[in-house]
Amino acid sequence: HDCVPESVADVVNKFNVAAEALALDPLTDWTRFKLQSYITRFFKDMHTALSIVAGIGIGCTIFFSVLFLVLFMFPKCIPITVWVSAILVPLTLGGGGVFLFFLSSDYEEDQSGVHSEFKALAVKVLSFATWAIAGIFFIVLF
Repeated sequence: HDCVPESVADVVNKFNVAAEALALDPLTDWTRFKLQSYITRFFKDMHTALSIVAGIGIGCTIFFSVLFLVLFMFPKCIPITVWVSAILVPLTLGGGGVFLFFLSSDYEEDQSGVHSEFKALAVKVLSFATWAIAGIFFIVLF
């Protein structure tokens, strides 16, 4: 049988407390739970990816922080660093909008039924909103 992380036990306990408060049967067996496989996979993935995500996140943050501090020590690097950072904000938002737009297209073309039409529309609206925010940043920048 699959190894379930300990953090899932807390979720099951909270579920049981809520069920008993509503005079429902508590969850005693994982096989009766409708979303068992999703929750189990979610917590396994979180447990597996935590060290990778946290390590890269903390490592990149420290690296770029030190890099910016070193660049700000030299007066000639300050304007370049500020302008590069300012230009990267709308470019990054625009790239995120492109990613969301193509993701919505993939969701629309998906025939498996995993992604609903509403989800595809929501992602497409998010892409337009991201582009709008990027445009506002670009207009304010220049």
